[in-house]
Amino acid sequence: MAELTIAPVSRLVRNAGAEGVSESAISSHNQVHLSDSFAYPVTFPFEWRHSDSLIAKIEKLSEGEISELIEKNNGSSKHKPICVLCGEHNGLEYRKESGNVSHLICEDCAIRYVRKVSELQNR
Repeated sequence: MAELTIAPVSRLVRNAGAEGVSESAISSHNQVHLSDSFAYPVTFPFEWRHSDSLIAKIEKLSEGEISELIEKNNGSSKHKPICVLCGEHNGLEYRKESGNVSHLICEDCAIRYVRKVSELQNR
């Protein structure tokens, strides 16, 4: 009987332009440690451009926007906002805009997103 092995599959699309990359390029949610040394430094606001087209923009929310978000959802355990990339109830401190769509995301996903884009652009 033949032995079956499963090879790991990467979620990144190799050798693809912007049209081949989607939110699935973000790997599963693993804690990002800011003290780690990475090849791609992260700064915000971040804009991802392909030619002259803006693909995505990530910016940190102001203190006022964060406190407004907390106040709006204070006491509501049923409808707490979640990060659209990882699905966690982490502190939503960043806004990701793609096209005309705006989402709130956590710091870990914002950093991970910027690093993945940087890796794709530097291939």
